[in-house]
Amino acid sequence: MNSKVIKVTIKEDVLEVLNDDRVLASIFLMTNIKADTIYRWVKAGDYDKLLYYPVLLAIGHILSRDVYELVDVEM
Repeated sequence: MNSKVIKVTIKEDVLEVLNDDRVLASIFLMTNIKADTIYRWVKAGDYDKLLYYPVLLAIGHILSRDVYELVDVEM
């Protein structure tokens, strides 16, 4: 069976915005994921967890962008 690996990463300009505490608080309010958990993910560079769809939807809503504009996809 042929399987392809698809790599999805968050764009750099989106990561820069995530350093703002107001953005992290907004993600908390929209997703109900604890604010300190989101803060820890961002500060530790654990960006794979930010790829959870509800988190991407919240970030997209905050930045007024579609989800596909937030990520890079490599095949």
